[in-house]
Amino acid sequence: MKKRLFTLFLALALSLSLAPNALAARIQLGNAGTKKNIAIMDSNSMQPIQINADTSVGIYLKTDERLMSVSVVCPSFDDSIGSLTFRLYQWKDSYAVTTTQKPIVTKTYTDFVDGSSLAVILPIDQVYTGEFLLTIGDGVQSVGVWTDKNNPVITSDVPYKCFLNGKEMSGAIRSTCVTLPLNETADSNDVKVKDAYSRISV
Repeated sequence: MKKRLFTLFLALALSLSLAPNALAARIQLGNAGTKKNIAIMDSNSMQPIQINADTSVGIYLKTDERLMSVSVVCPSFDDSIGSLTFRLYQWKDSYAVTTTQKPIVTKTYTDFVDGSSLAVILPIDQVYTGEFLLTIGDGVQSVGVWTDKNNPVITSDVPYKCFLNGKEMSGAIRSTCVTLPLNETADSNDVKVKDAYSRISV
């Protein structure tokens, strides 16, 4: 009995040690699905693109499963100061047409840790599948994304293409997504989460 109580206490202590926003994201997400690579490249050849008022990037992706989240690794150039705004859209015809629509999700991250994997999580009570566009812009201070313009992507699990200032760019942006088969249900009371969400930073 004492051993069981100690185990429960330890589990509670570990959950409380999580950053509040990360814990909230885990509870909201529920069934985490499967982490998939959008574009992963050799870390030795990556270079940053700085995002500011005049520079934005976009990631198009396509999935036949339910999209749960999209995550992008973002540098803040050692000082962990600044902000970025993520907007996730359902793709329609082109980049220009897509970005005139209302986003499914808008999320701004402020003063995040350098190298954080920042995620947009889709609403738990709605199912989205098909083609999507994630834009990252409105950068304040020195913040950005990691890209590799000159070397091929090492691994990708979903169709994708990347944009710089609304135009398709060569290379890719380091990113992942989480999907869930359409025949599975995301349970908002299920707090089990895969490592795709263990590094959400706010």
